[in-house]
Amino acid sequence: MFNIRFASASDIPHIAAIERAQYGDDGYPEMLFWQALHQWPHAFFVAEQKQLTHASPSILGYILYAPGAVSTTYWCMSLLTSANSRGHGVGKTLLQESLRQLAKQPITSIELTVSPENTQAWALYSQAGFRTLTEHQDHLGQGEHRLHMQLDDFSAYR
Repeated sequence: MFNIRFASASDIPHIAAIERAQYGDDGYPEMLFWQALHQWPHAFFVAEQKQLTHASPSILGYILYAPGAVSTTYWCMSLLTSANSRGHGVGKTLLQESLRQLAKQPITSIELTVSPENTQAWALYSQAGFRTLTEHQDHLGQGEHRLHMQLDDFSAYR
């Protein structure tokens, strides 16, 4: 069992460890997560493993949003779950619960980019109501193509 909640300062080392385990030196640095926590505390969520004992809960993944250039648009910067929690609905629940929280704010759309090779993520976002707008070649550098997706119907989350 796990629950979704806003990220806190004590989560940052765990989030950074998940990021390093997945991306190594190409991942976001821990400092970015500290900055995100200070700047966008209501757009930064974690999935937390519920413990049956008094042991400290373990972080299974995170999702981070940031405001876009238009005040009513947010961008999903990252959704990542730990390797051992994949395939257990953690990513799906993180996405759905965070969208429920964001739908309470005056947001008209959420955008993201995802690698066209990451078919599992594309399917997750599509099932959540995101639609593909376009494909950008070399969007994040040579050979780093991205699908630009957008969610602008929040009726399922209100």
